[in-house]
Amino acid sequence: MQEIRRRIVWLYPKLTTWMGGVRYVYEALSEFSKRHDTILVVQRAEPEIIRDFEKAGIQVISLDLPSFTEILFWLRFKSVIRKAADSLRPLLEDRDVLIHSYFPMNCVASVLQRHSIQIVYEPFALFFDENYRKSHGVPIRVFSRLVSFLHAKDDIQATRSSQALLSLSEFERRNTRKVYDKDSGVTFEGVNLGHFRPSVNNELRSKYAGKKIIFHSTGYDSYKGTDLVIRAIPWLAQKRSDFQVLISHTRVNEKKLAQYRAFLEASRCVEYVEFLGFLDFQYMPSYYTLAEVYVEPGKNRSMSFSSKEANACGTPSIRGSLGAEDTVDGVTGLLVDPDDEKELAEKILTILDDSELRNRLGKAAKEEIEKKYTWERVCQRIEEKFQVLPR
Repeated sequence: MQEIRRRIVWLYPKLTTWMGGVRYVYEALSEFSKRHDTILVVQRAEPEIIRDFEKAGIQVISLDLPSFTEILFWLRFKSVIRKAADSLRPLLEDRDVLIHSYFPMNCVASVLQRHSIQIVYEPFALFFDENYRKSHGVPIRVFSRLVSFLHAKDDIQATRSSQALLSLSEFERRNTRKVYDKDSGVTFEGVNLGHFRPSVNNELRSKYAGKKIIFHSTGYDSYKGTDLVIRAIPWLAQKRSDFQVLISHTRVNEKKLAQYRAFLEASRCVEYVEFLGFLDFQYMPSYYTLAEVYVEPGKNRSMSFSSKEANACGTPSIRGSLGAEDTVDGVTGLLVDPDDEKELAEKILTILDDSELRNRLGKAAKEEIEKKYTWERVCQRIEEKFQVLPR
C-alpha cells in the first residue's frame, strides 16, 4: 500500500438501498479510510444510509439531484450532469484521487475534465444488457431502448475519457472492452471477513429444525437466476420433502413475487419456500451458516457478493456456469447450466445427500475467500492505479 495519505473523492449515483454497488463503495471506502481521507458524493441519498457511511468515517455529500431511476433525470440529462459538475468543482483539490463507479457519474467526471479512475461494475445494463431488458415488462423495454438511443454514446465517451478503468472480473473486463473499446484491470469484489464468518444462531436452528436449508438472495433479475430456482423446486419435491428454500431480496418486485407464488401454488410446492423479504446486514451470516448450500444459478454474471459471503461462512455455492471465476466447479462449489432446472435440482440434491462433499466444498470455499477476496487486496489493486493521477 502507498504510505502517502491522499483524499479520495468517490462519485456514485445514489444511496437509496443496500444493493451490491452501494455495498462495494461502502466496503472499499471503509478500507481506504484506514489510510486516506474519504468523501462520497452522490446525487441522491437516504439519511439512514448516510449515517451508516459516516459511522465508518466516510463523509457523504448529497447533491440532491435526480438520478437515473427518475424520469426527471432523463428529461434534463445535460442540465443534471452540468449542475453536478458545477457543485463539485469548488469541493475538489488538485491532489484528490477522483474515483467513480456507475453511470452517470462517469459523465460528471468527464465534464469536470479531471484525471479519474472508473470502476466498471458492468456496462450500464439499461443501455447494453438485453437479458436485463427481457427481465422487465414492455414499458421498461421500450424506455430502455429510447434512452439508450439518446444517451448510450454519452456513457461510452465518458468511460473512454477515464484515465484508468477497473472491472470486477475477467468476464466484465471482456464486456468492458467490447462495449467501450478500452481495456481495464481487474479488481474483484471483496468480503468483509470480520462480519462474514461462521455464525450459529440457535433461534434459527430451532425454527428450521429437521429441514435442509437452501438459501437464495434475489434482485428479481437474470443475474441471480431466481426463475430457475423456483422452477427447480417441483423437481426437488419429487425426491425429498425435508428441505426449505429461503429467499431474501435486495429490491422489491411485487409482480415477479406474485408470479412465483402462483407457480408454487399450481405446483403444490408453497410449503417448501419462504420469502424472507429484505434481511438486515447483521443477520446475513446467520442465514448463510444455517444453509446447507447457497444457490445462485444466474446469467451474465461471473462474480457474486452473496455467493462469496456464503463461502466465507463455510457454505458452498451452486452457481450458473459463468460463475467459474469465483466458484471452482467440484472444488469450492458446483456449476450448472443456467437454463436447466432439472440439473439444478440434481446438483442441490447431490450436496444435500452427501455431507462429506458438502463439508469439503464449504471448507475449500472459505479458504479461497480468505486467500483471494479480502477488501485489503481489492483496494491494493485500486491503489495501484493512483499513479495515473496528479500527486
